[in-house]
Amino acid sequence: MSAPPAQRNLVTLSAGDGAFRYQIQASDLLWLAKMVRYEGDVDSAPALLWTLASRYVWIDRTRYPTLAALARNFSQPINPIWARGGSMCRAGGQYHGSDWCSESRLKTRERAVAETWRSLPVAVTDIVAAWATGRVTNPVPTAANWAAGQVATNYLAKHVGTAKILTYAGNTFIAEVKTKAWPDDHVALINRDGSVTTTVLTPAPFFASLARGIGRGLSVV
Repeated sequence: MSAPPAQRNLVTLSAGDGAFRYQIQASDLLWLAKMVRYEGDVDSAPALLWTLASRYVWIDRTRYPTLAALARNFSQPINPIWARGGSMCRAGGQYHGSDWCSESRLKTRERAVAETWRSLPVAVTDIVAAWATGRVTNPVPTAANWAAGQVATNYLAKHVGTAKILTYAGNTFIAEVKTKAWPDDHVALINRDGSVTTTVLTPAPFFASLARGIGRGLSVV
């Protein structure tokens, strides 16, 4: 896709209890695409995007005014604290000199942050655009966290009550204690036509009634 979708076509992120609504912003999309590109692959993009959305519903959002801000905080490849001069990797930082701050990792993070919509693989920008316009259903409805390898194993062992939902492309998707109790449709994308995307796409009331009418033999002209 040569350009991200227009703002007028983007969905609203919503919680099933009605307590939360967030209008996806055009400015969110590039950071979501960078996250997908460097956290996994196109096949794992639905799980990554929906998990981040569920995390946004779950956490204290006062620190993150946008979904892009959360993506930058949560996704290590694009998190400023893991950059060459960031608090984790600079001289005196907690992981300075370790594999977490190796030259190859630092260069990868620099490349991730520098990406543009046009420089990212089309398959990545296409799946992000599809998700942000309500065309990608949720394969991990209670997941609000992910981690790779031993980090995931340690997290699950330390945080009693969390649960592994899926392991794919090196990432384990995790339900937190609170999110584990959510119904599958608790986190939803409200589309501009009134349809709702969760684990399935539910048509808007008008289209649902139209479909029922067609089922009863009514014609559409």
